[in-house]
Amino acid sequence: MPPLVENVKQIFERMPAHFVAEKAGSINAVIQMDLAGEQGGQWQLLIADGALQVQSGSHPSPNMTMELSAADWLKVVNGEANAMALFMGGKIKVKGDMSLALKMQNFFKF
Repeated sequence: MPPLVENVKQIFERMPAHFVAEKAGSINAVIQMDLAGEQGGQWQLLIADGALQVQSGSHPSPNMTMELSAADWLKVVNGEANAMALFMGGKIKVKGDMSLALKMQNFFKF
């Protein structure tokens, strides 16, 4: 079993290396991640031409924005929580392209 990610910064630093371009296909999109609480912040996931770029900060016009706590995001990435269950429980809020949110879970192999 791979080692668990210890903090949110590590997640975003490692995302490009764990991006599965084949799963993203021809998608060109901006996903805004807004994380609340300790270790929280804002990150942009820029998907274009089969590659992922991660930047800190807020994007002016993302295709989809996902809001959740940094603690819950860490649990999702480490396999300790199910994103769909958190969404259904109101702990993840999605604005914009809902289909992109559903596809996103397949874009990464942690």
